Amino acid sequence: MRRFIPWFAGVVVICSLAVWVGQRHPGVPYNVREALGHTDWLRGGFFWAIVLYTALGSPMAVARLLVSVDGVPVGSFLSFTTIQSVFLAVLLVSGAPVESIHDLVGSPTLGWPHCVELACRLVGLVAAPFAILNSAALLALGGSNRVLHWDILGAIALALTAWYGVVVLGANTDNITELLPNQGHSMRLGALALWFFLMGIGSSFPAALAGSGRWARFFFFLVIVAAAVPAAWWLLQWGTESRVFKYGRTFSAFQFLLSSGRERLVEGRMLFLRYALVHLGAAILGMICQFSVLAPGCERPSHRADATNQGRVRKMPD
Repeated sequence: MRRFIPWFAGVVVICSLAVWVGQRHPGVPYNVREALGHTDWLRGGFFWAIVLYTALGSPMAVARLLVSVDGVPVGSFLSFTTIQSVFLAVLLVSGAPVESIHDLVGSPTLGWPHCVELACRLVGLVAAPFAILNSAALLALGGSNRVLHWDILGAIALALTAWYGVVVLGANTDNITELLPNQGHSMRLGALALWFFLMGIGSSFPAALAGSGRWARFFFFLVIVAAAVPAAWWLLQWGTESRVFKYGRTFSAFQFLLSSGRERLVEGRMLFLRYALVHLGAAILGMICQFSVLAPGCERPSHRADATNQGRVRKMPD
């Protein structure tokens, strides 16, 4: 907790400033401004800090729990992913603007209670990203032996299937499908999964290295994270639609997401710079969130074993 509290306070400050700027700066994309403008900057900052810690920090907390226990019961990874998804969905339904949620999952149509259907659809939307981010954090802490297991791979496959069913097959709005290649009916969607995994690696490995005090490797990995921005850009370009015709105009999914309005579409180098800023900002926030929930001494087992062996060698008599 001594590590968590000051870092969480810092994220609250960052989110509060982001809300304040987002409500006033004309260059902020409209959808982002709508999501940030439903409350004052202080309460909004606290709310979005909790959202960020749930989305970006909880994967490391899950990985820490899975690594610290020998003989993890089958289904634990899927259970944690479900809990994360439900918590984030309930959090968004209770605190985010309804219009922003409708933009993501559409309006309720099943006759269920309004909040229940929105939450269920959000669970399907966020479960796959959570499964991928959890696997990246588990890879950073436990190594490939922890990830390459039928239980975890099956949970990821199930989450991806649920995502496809909710976002593509059972979509109540075309706000997302129109941004996907061929309305989501394309193998290029795999590039989006790889993008989430790349983002997870970029947050989890530096956090794990910093948590174990290996600062030289930490700074080296930061360089790798920055150098990976073009690769992430290419993955998103490949996994999204390049020509969306809407509102009487033609634009790419990137332009729709990163431009401040339909009349002022960003393109070329400026579009890439905006993406790079968002990418690096998300990676840094992910590092902060995951580092603050990573208790000291939770480095990868191989490193703990090396440290233990070194300690034993030092204690051996001459």
